Amino acid sequence: HGFLQTFIYTLLLSASARVTKDLEIAPGGEFRNAFNEALKIPGCVIMLGDRPIDITLRRAIATLTTWQKIKITFHCLFNYEKLKEEELERYKQKDVLEQLVDEFSAEFPGLSRVMVDERDMFLVDSLRNAAKTTPPDSTIVGVVGIGHVAGIRDKWQTENINVEELIRIPVQKPSKTFTIIKYTFYGAIAYSIYRYVIPTTVKNFTTNIVQQLSNQILMK
Repeated sequence: HGFLQTFIYTLLLSASARVTKDLEIAPGGEFRNAFNEALKIPGCVIMLGDRPIDITLRRAIATLTTWQKIKITFHCLFNYEKLKEEELERYKQKDVLEQLVDEFSAEFPGLSRVMVDERDMFLVDSLRNAAKTTPPDSTIVGVVGIGHVAGIRDKWQTENINVEELIRIPVQKPSKTFTIIKYTFYGAIAYSIYRYVIPTTVKNFTTNIVQQLSNQILMK
């Protein structure tokens, strides 16, 4: 089960990299520009306020059933086509990975909740903490993906954001479907060994014994 989760995690990152290549832009360019500009300001403190991408993706994947994971895997492997001009413009208006998730959100709403809504909450908490730890006369500038601006604004007054819950990676128990598939696979292997490998091995062993006995009798 963990293997499938890691495989989808890798596929989503790979799909994001392919789209970024089509866009002919480096991922996270706006954040690099912001970082370089901040370095020019004396005394400017740079804080990384987003939730780590590996936590976000693992939480997102954990919302999927086994069948949904299989469907997303199939989509990432076989349904990718080079982006058209109008699609390129749409991707430029939003984080690439978020745009990919948006395409799945109608069928897999859990992905959008984790990738967008939860990160909005996490970013709100990060910006608040930045405001608490800086002098009153300081200016705080938050650089976020355009897709998060509205969500941050809407959630700004939310109290008691549970950050520990937002960074927790759910421990998943194998689903009944996955367990059935796994043991069916193991059963098929065991039956194949019983049906084809063991008889052949026993037959070869018996043939060798008979051959050796025959040779000894002939020699006498």
